[in-house]
Amino acid sequence: MKRLSLLICVMISMAVMAQDKAVLQNDTIYYHFLKFYVGDTIQLGSGSSPNNSFAFVHVKAGFGNTANASASWSKAQVVITKVYRQSEKCFAMAKGEKKGKLYIDIEGAVDNKEIWFMQ
Repeated sequence: MKRLSLLICVMISMAVMAQDKAVLQNDTIYYHFLKFYVGDTIQLGSGSSPNNSFAFVHVKAGFGNTANASASWSKAQVVITKVYRQSEKCFAMAKGEKKGKLYIDIEGAVDNKEIWFMQ
């Protein structure tokens, strides 16, 4: 009985650990049983930085530069316009009611509750 319990615990742990990395498959990012795809609407939460700015959501700031999105983006709804993989991480590009393109590190933003999944 103890072996069966141990085996079940190990299998559950392996299933949870399998979701540690975001996966880009075709035009959809899968992470922690969530899906992010072009046309999907997500809501930003609150920034996780000490000044309430976002650490994993960035706004385009000039010629190829980005900056952390400010706290004024909190609770904004945005629509994903592109999903892509860069340097072993999955990102989503999004636009909202406010001016500017957002670049979202999916793993960091989900883990730190900077984005909420909407359906």
